Amino acid sequence: MNNWIVDLNQKEQARGTALVFVPHAGGGPNAFRSVAREIRRKLPVYAICYPGHENRISEPLVDDFSFVAEGIAKAASAYFEDRPFAYFGHSMGASLAHEAARIAALDKLHGPSHLIVSSREAPSSIREAHVHLYDDAEFREELLRVGGISPEVLEIDELCDIFLPIIRNDYKLIEEYVPTENYEMGIDCPVTAFLGKDDPEALENEMRDWANVTTGFFEMRHFQGGHFYFMDDVSQVATALVETLHNNRQSSV
Repeated sequence: MNNWIVDLNQKEQARGTALVFVPHAGGGPNAFRSVAREIRRKLPVYAICYPGHENRISEPLVDDFSFVAEGIAKAASAYFEDRPFAYFGHSMGASLAHEAARIAALDKLHGPSHLIVSSREAPSSIREAHVHLYDDAEFREELLRVGGISPEVLEIDELCDIFLPIIRNDYKLIEEYVPTENYEMGIDCPVTAFLGKDDPEALENEMRDWANVTTGFFEMRHFQGGHFYFMDDVSQVATALVETLHNNRQSSV
């Protein structure tokens, strides 16, 4: 059983390149269900579920970046076999999706035909951070600043006892990530960078450096909103995702 990949298609049976969402720190498939609803009549949609998250809540959390990236690469290769698929990695998920694409290329696994990186600086621009070491009060303040989680949830201690350890674990995973040597080599699929215009975390020049990780085509798209822009205007983002993968398919003909 492939427990890394969650099917978000419901009863829809769309054809074309499968879109695989790779979540942010603390996130899981549920974060992308609204966008998936807008897409699944046009393209198949799936999401990665990390160990210890959502339907894998009974499993131990993992804070080893390489282990998770390899798990994604192998799971996607096996699940999609010879079907085309693309990654949409948001924040932490962008780095994991990129590394999973590299692993697939280096190990000659079936890899993505397109990599969409969202709200995350390129490997050449990684900034040092230690949010996972903050005390609980500071940690909650940081989560409020970045967004993506309801302030009401952070006021309920019982919920925080469940969710904060998961989010803290993921912050540790990404903050201790060191880009692989020769990270700029290894993939030749197109790369598209998505960025919210008011994102406090990802800067445009850092996002543009994603062009250096591929020998393929690169473009950048901007959206209204902050770090979690895809939750602010679901229809706009869904349309852009479909267009991006459609254009990729057209250019490869």
